Amino acid sequence: MVQLGLVIMNWKISTSLILAVCLAALNGCGGRSDEWKKGRDEYVKEREREEHDSHAESELSQTKSFEGREFLKDKRSVIEGVDREYADNLVEKFYNSGAKKVLFTSVTEKFVTRKVKGKKKKYVSKRIASVLVVELPELFDDRERAFAAEAKFAEKLKVEPMKDVDQKYLVLELD
Repeated sequence: MVQLGLVIMNWKISTSLILAVCLAALNGCGGRSDEWKKGRDEYVKEREREEHDSHAESELSQTKSFEGREFLKDKRSVIEGVDREYADNLVEKFYNSGAKKVLFTSVTEKFVTRKVKGKKKKYVSKRIASVLVVELPELFDDRERAFAAEAKFAEKLKVEPMKDVDQKYLVLELD
């Protein structure tokens, strides 16, 4: 009977010990959970940074890019989703925030007809940009201004603004 009592008591202690170890592991053993979360957050941030930058580099390498101010000087240039004045202001906001480069990519050329006096039709070439790539500044205050400009643009297009994950580029899909 005594032996049975000891076995039951040992079983209860073992079960309690196993339960305590499992709970500690689930909770991250106190201070370790914060370290684990920090590590996970850094990993997620790194993945987002890689995703943003690889998308931008792909866009820049696969399509011809045009410097923002020069592109907008050409009267044939059109930007998907916004008027010329808004596009001019957006490019200037990025440059004023310290952006190293502001480039339009994914530019297609289309011929459209325009009526001229005497009901003649004239074919006119239009260059239509659908992506804007911004090489971000390195200084925190400048980056903050660049992301504020992007947030206003995102609000206009009713899309989610981007967050700063220390990426090198911002890519704005204009269509």
